[in-house]
Formats: sequence, C-alpha cells, structure tokens
Amino acid sequence: MQARQVRYKLYPNQAQLETLERWNRLHCNLYNACIEQRRKAWAKGKTISYYDQQNELPRLKEEMPEYQVLGSHALQETVRPGLPGLLPSGQEG
Repeated sequence: MQARQVRYKLYPNQAQLETLERWNRLHCNLYNACIEQRRKAWAKGKTISYYDQQNELPRLKEEMPEYQVLGSHALQETVRPGLPGLLPSGQEG
C-alpha cells in the first residue's frame, strides 16, 4: 500500500520565518558535520555508524545550546544516512 502524500502551504510571519531559517541552518550544519566526520573516518580506514553519531547527539545539545530547541527525533533523522553517492563506493552507512 502506497502512502498518501499531503502538502501544506505555510504562510509564516517574519519572526516564524527567521526561526524556520535558523532551524534549517542548524540541520544543514549538523548534516555536513556528520558527513565530514564519516569521510575523515573512512580516509583513516575506520567507520562511523549512524548509531555512533546518534549517541553523540545528547553531548552535542549540552555543548551547543542552540541545538536544544530542536527535537531529538528531528536531529536523529538529520544524522541518518540516506542519500546515495555520499559514501565512497562499496561502503554503506
């Protein structure tokens, strides 16, 4: 059974728009940091799993308070590998 797709059009005011942009920036920074961490590990012949990075999220939220406003599930999805082509050939996240 195929899931039904639903789209909502947002009309945020200026303050809400700034908040959404700030959250998006935080997710982008986290995603890029995770990819960089994995690539550096692979260059050394090591691997970092999704679970390794997921377990680092509570410490990240302690050290960087700006991430505390984001939900844990949202951060876990940001860390989760899922885009093909990001990993060196023959490697999986």
